[in-house]
Amino acid sequence: MIPGRMVLNWEDGLNALVAEGIEAIVFRTLGDQCWLWESLLPDEVRRLPEELARVDALLDDPAFFAPFVPFFDPRRGRPSTPMEVYLQLMFVKFRYRLGYESLCREVADSIT
Repeated sequence: MIPGRMVLNWEDGLNALVAEGIEAIVFRTLGDQCWLWESLLPDEVRRLPEELARVDALLDDPAFFAPFVPFFDPRRGRPSTPMEVYLQLMFVKFRYRLGYESLCREVADSIT
């Protein structure tokens, strides 16, 4: 312990950060990451098939993310996988009747 320094427990530390306006973004709905390779590809290659484009447009509605909010503490944990990405993966899994391992193999080239 450093003389003159007050020791805070974890909860006090979190509350102090929140009081300063510093919060973790644990629950993410949209991916905010830009992909270098995506910017290099021509538009016709990046365009989604019609069915997937319709699903992607539906995911712009915040109502799809509401059921997940209660499961994420805004002050604890690491940032989640964006729910948009999770829901897209679950649609592909359902639509093409894939298991989790098959889904991972199918989308692996899109993840890395």
